[in-house]
Amino acid sequence: SKDTLERLEELGWVRKIKTEVDKLSASQEMDFFLVDMEATPSDRPFACELLQATKPNGVISFLSAISLHSLTTQRIPHHHISTLREVQHNPFTAEISKKSAPITRRKRNPLGTYVFSYEGAGFYTSTRIQKKVAGIKKKIVNARTLLRFTDLEQTLLDTFSHPTQCGGLAIINEAWENGLEIFSQGRLAEHLKYIDDKNLTRRTAVMLEMLDVKISDPELSDIISNTKKELDASATSEVIPLFKGHPYSELNCTWGVGMP
Repeated sequence: SKDTLERLEELGWVRKIKTEVDKLSASQEMDFFLVDMEATPSDRPFACELLQATKPNGVISFLSAISLHSLTTQRIPHHHISTLREVQHNPFTAEISKKSAPITRRKRNPLGTYVFSYEGAGFYTSTRIQKKVAGIKKKIVNARTLLRFTDLEQTLLDTFSHPTQCGGLAIINEAWENGLEIFSQGRLAEHLKYIDDKNLTRRTAVMLEMLDVKISDPELSDIISNTKKELDASATSEVIPLFKGHPYSELNCTWGVGMP
């Protein structure tokens, strides 16, 4: 209760963490308390600790995951955590949609749902389809915090579909270049197989070609080769941008992928 927290604050057993809220953007305010009797008055939780506290069962993603994997040296202006959901097919959805009156929706923030700000960065939540998230890593960072975040390979794959939430093209290019030194081709293959999205495989193949990556993993080689065969056999494949939603000025004719 509020009274209990206030009493614990007086005793110095918990400390309220100061955050900022843009009341025009946030749907509700959240209070955070540091419960660590060994913490000194100057100790402050780092950004991803608060992010995980926002959604304890959520998965830290996008630019925040890029930062956790040390894939960029740039300042992090926004943080992200996602709730995963399963897709439930409803055979009546299409019929209901046809009969329903048009719904006026608020303009969607491409970064997600704003929650609060901390140390100059905005914190956002979003909902993701569980099938699209193949790799989740868990890490104990201190005595009080267990982080759940996308693994290295999933984080790199996310840059294609969520370029804005991943910080933009400059950070994405830096992340891929740094990630090449440490990523696993085998794990990348496992993720592509699990997600089973041909367009994602096309984008991945183009990125690996751009970065002159020699494919040594047999499964990754097979996945890319089979996708290419399906693409060549299809008469209806459309050109897709390398990064979803971003314009392109050149075309990779082999894969039908537009290059920024």
